[in-house]
Amino acid sequence: MKKGSLLFVFILLLSSFAASIGFAQESGKDKLFVAALGDSITFGYNLQEDKTKPSSQAFPYLINEGNAEVANISFPGWTSSQLLGALSNQETLLALQQADVITLNIGSNDYLQAIGLQELIENQTPIEFTPELQQKIAAASAQLSQNLQNILQTIRQNNQTAPVVFYNMYNPFGASEDPFLLSLHQAGEQITLTVNQQVLNPIAAASGSLLVDTYSAFSGNQAAFIIPGDIHPNAAGHQVLGALADQALASLVPAAPTVEIVFSTTEKTEGPVKVTVTADQDVLEMKWLPGEQTADKFSAAGNVINGNTFDVPENGTYTVYVKTTEQLEAVKTFKIENIVSKEEEEPPAEEEPPVKEPPAEEEPPKEEEPAEELPVTEKPQEETPVNETEKEERTPVKEESTTPVVTVKKNELPDTATAAYNYTAAGAVMIMIGAGTMLSRRRRARVN
Repeated sequence: MKKGSLLFVFILLLSSFAASIGFAQESGKDKLFVAALGDSITFGYNLQEDKTKPSSQAFPYLINEGNAEVANISFPGWTSSQLLGALSNQETLLALQQADVITLNIGSNDYLQAIGLQELIENQTPIEFTPELQQKIAAASAQLSQNLQNILQTIRQNNQTAPVVFYNMYNPFGASEDPFLLSLHQAGEQITLTVNQQVLNPIAAASGSLLVDTYSAFSGNQAAFIIPGDIHPNAAGHQVLGALADQALASLVPAAPTVEIVFSTTEKTEGPVKVTVTADQDVLEMKWLPGEQTADKFSAAGNVINGNTFDVPENGTYTVYVKTTEQLEAVKTFKIENIVSKEEEEPPAEEEPPVKEPPAEEEPPKEEEPAEELPVTEKPQEETPVNETEKEERTPVKEESTTPVVTVKKNELPDTATAAYNYTAAGAVMIMIGAGTMLSRRRRARVN
């Protein structure tokens, strides 16, 4: 029964290893091919229920913003010695040879086994740095140092150009008020700091690898980046590891040259305009073309720029191409809009003096014809008695002029007319009536 169990475990490990170093899928032209070497961290352990194959959430699959094909050469529990042994596999060596990028994250299990972490957790025994424990840690450091040098040597024997992204060690235990967990945190700080400073960081620098400071990224962030009750990164922790790799790889890409354009004039001119081109790197070649162009257009075309200057004879859009001695390329597009032709430059029009128009002849004022005065006979008007009180309340009107102005309109009496003629006529009539009455009485008296 024991032999059968061991055989089953061996077959499971073999199948898991074969699956771990297989390609995720056929490599695409635009994808980065990553060969990931490591232990359970590289494997993405505990990120998914199926623990027999690497997790697609593990950091190697997140490199290049997730646009990567991965040969995951890792397994949970591997020490640096076990990883070195796996590099003798032909399929592994083929993956190293074809890799664009190689990641290396190994060493944590070397120390976890040296301090007997599993037993300490089961017994809840605080870690004490006894002379015996310190001796075990020193031996683990020496073995790790030797194994890492051999691993890096094997990598360079199979691939001399791919950058190696080298992860140092993080402390998986955060600070805690619990005495046992606090002892794990303090022991983790002491071990990781010592290993990083004395083993991992110096080897990364000596080998020309890109060191990724995992320790600093996870320090104080264990609650956010570590699976609760575990020592492995959660999904957020793996995203951080992937982003750190991208940052390290970005440092390898030299910046494209910066191109500056200066015009001989920006004022209106009959042209041409002289254009001066400068770059902040050593220039191998300069060209220009009309229109907005991309760098690939200049591979078989373009006007060569001699002495960093060229003349633009007419308005339009132009593109400058620069290639540096490091084979870096850059283009810059600009516009010329200040060239004018002679026909377009019209002389300023002379202003004509204003024309004075003769003053208009004034027409002589027309004489107004006097209105006809018609005699109007007014009837005597009865005077309305006025109360004394009303007389006092009336406001006298102040005459503005002592000389009256008389305006006579047709069919209207002038303001100077009075009622004297009316009274005279009435008196004459009354006299005639009185005389007639007297004559009538006399006649009657004679008859009688």
